[in-house]
Amino acid sequence: MFALENRSPGPRGGTIVDGIVSGAVLYDPICDWRIGLADGAVQAPDRGQVASFPVRIVDGDVYIGRP
Repeated sequence: MFALENRSPGPRGGTIVDGIVSGAVLYDPICDWRIGLADGAVQAPDRGQVASFPVRIVDGDVYIGRP
């Protein structure tokens, strides 16, 4: 389970909520950058970072922690 901040790391800003997830990567809809779900790192050749948050599920409840 992964949780990322809803902020595009690209120069135009915006959100990533409309991104497409494929495997362990989210495709940023604004800049067309690839963002790793596990750590929020933008993949090469682009550079940047999105805050990632720890997630755990306990008895069906989802808990998202602080980075």
